[in-house]
Amino acid sequence: MPESVFLGLDVGTSGVKAILVAPSGEVVASATSPLTMATPHPGWAEQDPEAWWQAALRSIAAVKGKRADARIAAIAIETCLAPQVEATDFEREWHRRNLEVIVAQSTFALDAAIAARGGRA
Repeated sequence: MPESVFLGLDVGTSGVKAILVAPSGEVVASATSPLTMATPHPGWAEQDPEAWWQAALRSIAAVKGKRADARIAAIAIETCLAPQVEATDFEREWHRRNLEVIVAQSTFALDAAIAARGGRA
């Protein structure tokens, strides 16, 4: 059975870092994809949300490449988004559906683990 790991994503101002963490708490893989900051006017700082997405995909692919046999059991995402960044309807729906899938997978894994222990939690 593949090793279960947790995927952590940190979307920061300088890059998107992904880590895979074993249930013991050991970081078993990490990768960072850099981001650039545009400063079109004094005091302004901008980033393209598409760049966040692409950097996240690159970082995830990099850590999965280091542990191709691992099964992602849960995902945690931390962002540096300012309050002025409004989620679109698509983003809100994506997060809702993604959460539903994560909960369903976690519930299935928990049920399987309990069954493997003869019904004992």
